[in-house]
Amino acid sequence: MSRIIAALKAAVRHPAYAHAVIATDNVVARVAGVRRRGSGSGARYSVCIVAPPGDGNIGDQALLESALDNTSESVVVIVRNPAAFSIPDRFKERTSVLVLKDLLYGNPVARLRDVWAFSRTAESSLNTWVIGADTMDGAYNPRASVARLSCAAIAARLGSQARVVGFSWNGHAVESATAALRRVQDSVQLTVRDPVSVERLQRIGVEEPTAAADLVFARIGGVPEHADVFDWVSQEERTGRRIMVVNVSALLQSEFSQADEYAEFLRKFDSGSWSFVFIPHVRRRGNDDYVALSEVLAKYKPASCFVLSDLLSPDQVFALARRSTLVVTGRMHLAVLSILAGTYPVTLASQGKVEGLYRLLSEERMCLSPGEGVGLKLLEVSQAVILQGLAERGVAESDLDRLREAALRNFE
Repeated sequence: MSRIIAALKAAVRHPAYAHAVIATDNVVARVAGVRRRGSGSGARYSVCIVAPPGDGNIGDQALLESALDNTSESVVVIVRNPAAFSIPDRFKERTSVLVLKDLLYGNPVARLRDVWAFSRTAESSLNTWVIGADTMDGAYNPRASVARLSCAAIAARLGSQARVVGFSWNGHAVESATAALRRVQDSVQLTVRDPVSVERLQRIGVEEPTAAADLVFARIGGVPEHADVFDWVSQEERTGRRIMVVNVSALLQSEFSQADEYAEFLRKFDSGSWSFVFIPHVRRRGNDDYVALSEVLAKYKPASCFVLSDLLSPDQVFALARRSTLVVTGRMHLAVLSILAGTYPVTLASQGKVEGLYRLLSEERMCLSPGEGVGLKLLEVSQAVILQGLAERGVAESDLDRLREAALRNFE
């Protein structure tokens, strides 16, 4: 059985896999398109959004909300299950949700049914936005990368203005994803969220990717719902304490033991002047930040801290980061929301996607490679940010304006 699994994984990584998927999808789309045109229907939606996975990920929720923030007309959002996202009230009147569970991740045979449904929806949409983020990076999930690119190509073929927005490209992308990207680049606009990814794409022969920034930098946001953590923060602020938000990534926990590293870092900062808010950013089975946080807190729990088990909304995370002096995280979109709130985050990098973010910010030192000894590096960089006054000053408004402007290129 292990040999069969290995053979299937190898097949998915081969360029022939990408060509086969795109060719098959093209046939399905052509038939669906002919039937749709024959029905006499016109465009029903301004934008069709192919959402990221969602399902317990604050970053994915923030990406979708930012996309919705940047269109004011009718939208259809394609998700893999009905509980993957919460559509905020401010968007509900003009937003429809279509569940296509096999379009990106499911059974290959059942997927053809969903390709048919997607084709009909895309042809009824003036624009199609495939949210790329890291799920389109060419290495994280090759099947999903190829499927997303094929969906964008289908939409373009059927007359929708198609783009893959705000995505990273991995330095170790597999051949199938690379082949798919090269094949669709002439018909699909590729909007890349960091300069490192732009360089990687150019090296593999993608000639004109649009350089942008992460979608979340273009968010407008709404009023956050009240949460108990805000009362606790207010109480700590009244005593003159500074707030540090701490996240521990379960994704990194699978690669090395973080508990001792974080415990050493926290022990050095735990004094009468700091209070800590521990928050999970992702809660999924097998990828649960709360489990990783709990392992750290079992090693060392600061005297003054608030531990969240449930996920906050992006609006709540933004509000919490705005009231904080420093954020330490292993999740990219917690870093993005913190920067947007004006608070510098120190981030442990994963999958080669965070380095480009910090190059945009001109603060590469705040992006750390995870591994043994990273606790001392966290301490060193955090103390430097504080001693140099960056933590108190916050992210310069000129930098935020530049990032917002770059992020809006995803939607131009």
